[in-house]
Amino acid sequence: MSNFSTALQFTEYGIAESIFGKAREQFTDPPTDRDTPDVLIYIDGQPRTMIGLEAKMYFAPSATSLQAQMERQAAVLDYLARELHIDTVHHYALVPDQWLPALESFPFPVITWQALHDQFELVDRDNYYLHMLRLALEAWDDLVSKTSISGGMNADDKISGYKIVEGYRNGQLPFVTMGRNGGLSSTKIVKTSV
Repeated sequence: MSNFSTALQFTEYGIAESIFGKAREQFTDPPTDRDTPDVLIYIDGQPRTMIGLEAKMYFAPSATSLQAQMERQAAVLDYLARELHIDTVHHYALVPDQWLPALESFPFPVITWQALHDQFELVDRDNYYLHMLRLALEAWDDLVSKTSISGGMNADDKISGYKIVEGYRNGQLPFVTMGRNGGLSSTKIVKTSV
């Protein structure tokens, strides 16, 4: 009997794109959400294990956005675990050390790129990919996105909902169009207009 397990790694895995042909017989009623972790690792051992990593490096969404994304992913991971009879599921955020203060009360476990680097450095200090990660971490301050997932990258201005209504009523709106994440039926537009 072998002590080795088979490990499969998927990157940018998409459940909807992966269920075709005979797989449709096994995976009935899959989640319709297309959000899956950036890295998915399946270990066919004892216990059967799945690891999902949502990796962020230079793009910095808010903690709330990251949490919502990982909650959507959790539904997909739960479905896969159920259908594949997986015993253990681990779901982590993989982020730079600089993010830790913003993720202090984050509901998912967090691994930092620096910690990952430090552990692999103990095994193979001269590894090419480890060197590339080291360079990426050293340049992080220069390369990190200065925008957030919260939106407004293309906005000419940000005006409260109250000011928009007021401007409309007195005929003094500075713009003829407006946009809001979620559209007119969004609860966000109602919250900003009071």
